[in-house]
Amino acid sequence: STWAGPVSLAVGAEYRKETADVEVDAMSQAGGYMIGNPKALTGGFNVKEAFGEILVPLLADLPFAKSLDVNGAVRFTDYSTTGSVTTWKAGLSYELNDSLRFRATRSRDIRAPNLDEVFSPSSILFTTIRDPRDGSASLINVNVAGNPDLRPEKADTLTLGVVFDPAFAPGLRASVDYYDIKVKGAIRTLGTQDIIDRCFGGATELCQYVIRNPAGAITNVVSSYFNIAALETSGLDFELSYTTPLDRIVDAWSGTLRARLLGTWVDKLTTSDGVTTMDRSGEVGPNNGGVPEWRLSANLGYEAGPVAVSLTGLYLSSGKYDNALVEGVGIDDNSIPSRF
Repeated sequence: STWAGPVSLAVGAEYRKETADVEVDAMSQAGGYMIGNPKALTGGFNVKEAFGEILVPLLADLPFAKSLDVNGAVRFTDYSTTGSVTTWKAGLSYELNDSLRFRATRSRDIRAPNLDEVFSPSSILFTTIRDPRDGSASLINVNVAGNPDLRPEKADTLTLGVVFDPAFAPGLRASVDYYDIKVKGAIRTLGTQDIIDRCFGGATELCQYVIRNPAGAITNVVSSYFNIAALETSGLDFELSYTTPLDRIVDAWSGTLRARLLGTWVDKLTTSDGVTTMDRSGEVGPNNGGVPEWRLSANLGYEAGPVAVSLTGLYLSSGKYDNALVEGVGIDDNSIPSRF
């Protein structure tokens, strides 16, 4: 214990294993079809982890601080496929009084490549490419496969929040949280022509995937997953809720009324493939991973004895079908109206 109260500590360890076993027909396995030919997949990995978390109270029951706590965590993870990585977080929680609390967290987070991204067997497709060396076009084989050299994605996350429980309005609660997330080495695929052009443009790490014959002509390209992308997003999450017995309003009424509003405002959602950066905030088309700028969910409920009734509404703000398109060039109408 400290002068402000007991210290909380947790430690632990974990081991888990994931495997995949995919069977295909004999013709595909033998490469008998002109295109496709998915191959059998057998692969797996194991994960060994050890972690520790701690919460230390620093202040308590003072005129300017009902409580002040710091918390931290660290986790060491060892993947049999991608090696070891350390993740961590550090946080602060400050309660000014019974009505107002502030919170902050900074963390390093990861996502390891999954079984498909690492172990996908090679399948063959055909596509037409342009060789940037001489401008010639040709039809080539494309081998689509997993990449055993992938590394875990890494992210730096910052959240700042405030919680308001006003004493003058029992049952009312409001919170607002700011988030900022930056992901490095995100895993994604590249198009066949993109791999060729980037190799020619100086991305020498991709040239191993472009195969040329002795005459210098491209005969094959290996299309795989790469730690080549980046993602940044920031915005606000907020919540407003109110719960009250109805006899608090009118003595003769019974039951409980519950109301809740959840919302997210996305300031930015930028994705980069190492060359092109695009902000997908406000994009509400189905294909590119964009998100509405505003998303609101409201719920109104009533409970009395064994009966509960609720009404829920969802609002999505207006936006563009595709932020990469210019209205009048490639698309006639790039706008999608809001929906409730």
